[in-house]
Amino acid sequence: MKKKKIKNSSFKVSVWLLAMMIVANVVLAVFLRLPFFDLVVAITGITYIAILSNRSIFNFLFGLVNVILYVIVAYRASLYGEVIFYLLFDIPINIIALFAWKKKVRKDFTVPVRRLKLVWVLFLVIITALATFLYGLFLRAIGGEHVFINALSTCVDCIATVLMWKRFREQWYGWILVYVVSIILWTVAGNLLMVTMSIGCLIFSVRGFFEWRFHSRKNW
Repeated sequence: MKKKKIKNSSFKVSVWLLAMMIVANVVLAVFLRLPFFDLVVAITGITYIAILSNRSIFNFLFGLVNVILYVIVAYRASLYGEVIFYLLFDIPINIIALFAWKKKVRKDFTVPVRRLKLVWVLFLVIITALATFLYGLFLRAIGGEHVFINALSTCVDCIATVLMWKRFREQWYGWILVYVVSIILWTVAGNLLMVTMSIGCLIFSVRGFFEWRFHSRKNW
């Protein structure tokens, strides 16, 4: 009974936090007359990470919508690394992950959590660093903007997405780094709503880290 109360309390905090972020973004968009399209992207993005932090399979509903809309925003900002990644990798992997999660989903619509061994974490760090350098060179060759920041965000996002598909808690290290980089990326690009979206997603990524770590220990 005590564990159930803690779980319900944690969920309520998540809902209230999400509601406050949505209201803050709406007020900001109205007050500063920011694009409605960008507002929708920001709201769906934060909602996606908020639901994912709770291990719920419903995250995919908002995730896929957000990805499709985000590609348009990224293309307008000449962030071609983001565009290529989301179109050719993120959307297909999210669809695959949805069906993979359906096989493991529980009655409360959540999934069990797994964890990586340290040697695999170190291997992924090395692979990410190498991929970032090579992808940055490619983006520079096709005329992208902020190529190495863009490449780092994209490569880490790639690793985190695969870890999410496989239900590993270590995905949150990736998401935290992705949204720190995204804050920098969109600040430089001058898109305020994408900055607030990234900040909101960063907050829920930190929450997701603790939530998934707790459940990974419980399921070990």
